[in-house]
Amino acid sequence: MASERDRSSLPDDIDQLKQLILDMQEKQEKQDALIESLKEEILFIKGLKYARKSEKWTEEDKKQMDLFNEIEQITDESSDQVAEEPVKKTSNGKNVGRKPIPESIPREEIIHDLPEEEKICPHCHSKRPLIGQDESEELQFIPAKVIVKKHIKLKYGPCTCDDFQKDEDLPTILRSKAPPRIMPGSIASSGILSYILVSKFGDSLPFNRMERIFKRVGLDISRTNMANWSIKAAQKCEPLIELMRELSREGPLINMDETTVQVLKEPGRKPENKSYMWITVGSNEDRKIVLFNYSQTRKEEVALSLLKGFSGILQTDGYAGYYKAAKEYELDHVGCLAHARRKFYEAAKATKSGGKANTALKLIQKIYKVEKELREKDFDQRSFIETRRKQVVPIWKDFQKWLKEMSTTVPPKTKLGEAVSYTRNEYKKLVRYMKYAVTTPDNNIAENAIRPFVVGRKNWMFYDSPKGAHASAAIYSLCETAKANNIEPQNYLFQLFEKLPRIDSTDRKALEQLLPWNIIN
Repeated sequence: MASERDRSSLPDDIDQLKQLILDMQEKQEKQDALIESLKEEILFIKGLKYARKSEKWTEEDKKQMDLFNEIEQITDESSDQVAEEPVKKTSNGKNVGRKPIPESIPREEIIHDLPEEEKICPHCHSKRPLIGQDESEELQFIPAKVIVKKHIKLKYGPCTCDDFQKDEDLPTILRSKAPPRIMPGSIASSGILSYILVSKFGDSLPFNRMERIFKRVGLDISRTNMANWSIKAAQKCEPLIELMRELSREGPLINMDETTVQVLKEPGRKPENKSYMWITVGSNEDRKIVLFNYSQTRKEEVALSLLKGFSGILQTDGYAGYYKAAKEYELDHVGCLAHARRKFYEAAKATKSGGKANTALKLIQKIYKVEKELREKDFDQRSFIETRRKQVVPIWKDFQKWLKEMSTTVPPKTKLGEAVSYTRNEYKKLVRYMKYAVTTPDNNIAENAIRPFVVGRKNWMFYDSPKGAHASAAIYSLCETAKANNIEPQNYLFQLFEKLPRIDSTDRKALEQLLPWNIIN
């Protein structure tokens, strides 16, 4: 019950009392929205800590109305139980045995025979006939073998004949020459250098672990040496990286993304300051070109620099740092549906049942299902675009209508409100992919390409210097471009390091022969 003092402070005017009630209601609504937002945040944080991290949704999720699958696996998944070894299947789906070991792996035949006395017939004492054989295979792993390649350059002295002695133009001593090396004066061959770089930048193995591995086979190669070799190798490859950058800008589409990295010894900056690794994925005549680029900042000037000279389609997430480059270079800027989906996924996780976010997830799932089904068919570009628009535009219209309804009813500071706001702001860019056969609904090609770097970063944590960061960007570019074109990266780097010292790096045609798809063929 209100006290006399409280009552005395209330106005006598009816209009003022009504306004006071409205103000109190508005204040209560804000408090309720804040409480709901905080509840969502608590559930979401609990999910980050305790729930599984994958965005794949299990059968249990589906029963709870969480009906959105991972983008890369739109179709129904098989059982989570995995056989001990992969099996072959016949056309009718029956298992017929283990998947065969590739024929490319060398075989060593070991014949198991009976003792001679057991082959003799006990009645006529003749040798029993051989009627066949049973075969089985097992894999054997032989640990790394390290050898030293000793280069011996022979020298030849002067001839003892009178004519030679009189000829002053002839050199007194002739020396043979060894082939040029990627790292002259170093013990690092193309073989060990390619192994070290792919282990670090392809398999995310830090130098300190490799140092211990080498010690097990009797080698003393310090992490400092490996780091220095990486920097020198990257510097030698810079002309090739520039050619790849030029070729990438000639293609119709570039996908871009960026992620943080820590560099300890950046001039004028604190060790804890964030730096960035930017990635571009372009194509040239259907060849994928993946390029990593180190920068101290995430400012729009970086995107302007990386996209200079490009004229085509740019696909990114919703980060505003790309807008200026898209506008200045008149690029057709396409958005990323995966980022919108992720926000709705987080909104669903912030409630026990998934709530209204499930509606968005179902619609997004339909969009991806259409995309997947159409890309599995044989269309020319024009037919593909027309068929896609016909099937997917109605889904997008339903999505747009739902977003508009939610924008007026969902508090903007909730997880769902943030997802709705983001998607509405990005809507024009999100639907723009339908104009081109080369574009997909999302920017996953860039996110997938940057993933090896993110995985590696968890192991080595930081770079010591900007030189190391620039070198890493170059080596990552070479490794990931090779992998994007289904070329084994260690073999590629070995061939590259063998042939690069023998060419003129200013000769474009010679450099083109060192691109992953040319050097291996």
